[in-house]
Amino acid sequence: MTVSGEEVNALRLALAQPPPLHRLIVVVSCRAEEAAGLLFI
Repeated sequence: MTVSGEEVNALRLALAQPPPLHRLIVVVSCRAEEAAGLLFI
């Protein structure tokens, strides 16, 4: 399997800066855990 230069550049870009969607998922999951904690107390 060969990897083109464009794919390598895209991969480096993706690794260099995580996509906003990933950050959003992390934030939402943290908020969900806090909300669940409040509900179960």
